[in-house]
Amino acid sequence: MLKKTGKKGEDIAVSFLQQKKYKILDQNFCIRGGEIDIIAEKDEQIVFVEVKTRKNKKFGEIIEQISKNKQNFLINSANNYLFQKELTEKNWRIDVITVFLSDQEPKIEHIKNAITYL
Repeated sequence: MLKKTGKKGEDIAVSFLQQKKYKILDQNFCIRGGEIDIIAEKDEQIVFVEVKTRKNKKFGEIIEQISKNKQNFLINSANNYLFQKELTEKNWRIDVITVFLSDQEPKIEHIKNAITYL
Protein backbone atom coordinates (compact mmCIF):
# COMPACT_ATOMS: atom_id res chain seq x y z
CA MET A 1 0.00 0.00 0.00
CA LEU A 2 2.80 2.39 0.93
CA LYS A 3 4.67 1.79 -2.35
CA LYS A 4 1.44 2.35 -4.30
CA THR A 5 0.87 5.71 -2.55
CA GLY A 6 4.49 6.75 -3.17
CA LYS A 7 4.31 5.79 -6.85
CA LYS A 8 1.08 7.76 -7.28
CA GLY A 9 2.70 10.79 -5.65
CA GLU A 10 5.75 10.51 -7.92
CA ASP A 11 3.53 10.29 -11.01
CA ILE A 12 1.65 13.41 -9.88
CA ALA A 13 4.96 15.20 -9.24
CA VAL A 14 6.31 14.28 -12.71
CA SER A 15 3.15 15.64 -14.38
CA PHE A 16 3.37 18.78 -12.25
CA LEU A 17 7.00 19.37 -13.26
CA GLN A 18 6.30 18.71 -16.94
CA GLN A 19 3.48 21.27 -16.84
CA LYS A 20 6.03 23.74 -15.43
CA LYS A 21 8.33 22.99 -18.41
CA TYR A 22 10.88 20.82 -16.58
CA LYS A 23 12.57 18.15 -18.66
CA ILE A 24 12.57 14.82 -16.82
CA LEU A 25 16.03 13.24 -17.09
CA ASP A 26 15.65 10.27 -14.79
CA GLN A 27 13.32 8.68 -12.25
CA ASN A 28 14.11 6.42 -9.32
CA PHE A 29 17.86 6.75 -9.80
CA CYS A 30 19.20 4.02 -7.52
CA ILE A 31 22.38 4.41 -5.61
CA ARG A 32 23.71 2.55 -2.59
CA GLY A 33 21.48 3.45 0.32
CA GLY A 34 18.41 4.54 -1.61
CA GLU A 35 17.25 6.46 -4.61
CA ILE A 36 16.56 9.90 -5.98
CA ASP A 37 12.89 10.11 -6.96
CA ILE A 38 13.11 12.53 -9.90
CA ILE A 39 15.97 14.22 -11.72
CA ALA A 40 14.91 17.04 -14.00
CA GLU A 41 16.37 20.03 -15.80
CA LYS A 42 15.09 23.54 -16.28
CA ASP A 43 16.87 26.72 -17.32
CA GLU A 44 20.26 24.95 -17.55
CA GLN A 45 19.99 23.73 -13.96
CA ILE A 46 19.77 20.12 -12.78
CA VAL A 47 17.01 19.66 -10.20
CA PHE A 48 17.01 16.67 -7.88
CA VAL A 49 13.54 16.13 -6.45
CA GLU A 50 12.53 14.26 -3.33
CA VAL A 51 8.81 13.44 -3.43
CA LYS A 52 6.91 12.95 -0.19
CA THR A 53 3.35 11.66 -0.44
CA ARG A 54 0.85 11.26 2.38
CA LYS A 55 -2.85 10.60 2.80
CA ASN A 56 -3.10 12.23 6.23
CA LYS A 57 -1.10 14.43 8.57
CA LYS A 58 -0.90 11.84 11.35
CA PHE A 59 2.89 12.15 11.42
CA GLY A 60 3.03 15.95 11.12
CA GLU A 61 3.93 18.09 8.14
CA ILE A 62 5.42 16.14 5.25
CA ILE A 63 8.51 18.33 4.86
CA GLU A 64 9.44 17.71 8.52
CA GLN A 65 9.89 14.03 7.73
CA ILE A 66 13.12 14.51 5.78
CA SER A 67 15.80 13.63 8.30
CA LYS A 68 19.32 15.02 8.37
CA ASN A 69 20.55 11.60 7.19
CA LYS A 70 18.15 11.74 4.21
CA GLN A 71 19.33 15.27 3.41
CA ASN A 72 22.97 14.14 3.45
CA PHE A 73 22.07 11.12 1.32
CA LEU A 74 20.39 13.39 -1.27
CA ILE A 75 23.39 15.73 -1.41
CA ASN A 76 25.85 12.85 -1.81
CA SER A 77 23.63 11.11 -4.38
CA ALA A 78 23.27 14.30 -6.40
CA ASN A 79 27.04 14.71 -6.50
CA ASN A 80 27.41 11.06 -7.51
CA TYR A 81 24.84 11.44 -10.32
CA LEU A 82 26.54 14.57 -11.64
CA PHE A 83 29.91 12.80 -11.63
CA GLN A 84 28.55 9.64 -13.34
CA LYS A 85 26.79 11.65 -16.05
CA GLU A 86 29.73 14.04 -16.49
CA LEU A 87 27.60 17.03 -15.51
CA THR A 88 29.76 18.37 -12.70
CA GLU A 89 29.95 21.80 -14.34
CA LYS A 90 26.16 22.22 -14.17
CA ASN A 91 24.35 24.27 -11.57
CA TRP A 92 22.05 22.17 -9.44
CA ARG A 93 19.66 22.21 -6.52
CA ILE A 94 17.55 19.85 -4.44
CA ASP A 95 13.81 20.46 -4.30
CA VAL A 96 11.06 18.74 -2.37
CA ILE A 97 7.60 18.17 -3.74
CA THR A 98 4.96 17.23 -1.23
CA VAL A 99 1.78 15.55 -2.43
CA PHE A 100 -1.14 15.32 -0.05
CA LEU A 101 -3.74 12.88 -1.32
CA SER A 102 -7.31 13.38 -0.18
CA ASP A 103 -10.79 12.83 -1.54
CA GLN A 104 -10.45 16.02 -3.60
CA GLU A 105 -7.67 16.98 -6.00
CA PRO A 106 -4.17 16.27 -4.67
CA LYS A 107 -2.54 19.22 -2.93
CA ILE A 108 0.96 19.81 -4.31
CA GLU A 109 3.64 21.99 -2.80
CA HIS A 110 6.94 22.58 -4.60
CA ILE A 111 9.72 23.75 -2.31
CA LYS A 112 12.67 24.91 -4.37
CA ASN A 113 16.16 24.68 -2.85
CA ALA A 114 14.65 22.83 0.10
CA ILE A 115 17.95 21.21 0.96
CA THR A 116 21.07 23.32 0.70
CA TYR A 117 24.43 21.77 0.06
CA LEU A 118 26.83 24.64 0.65
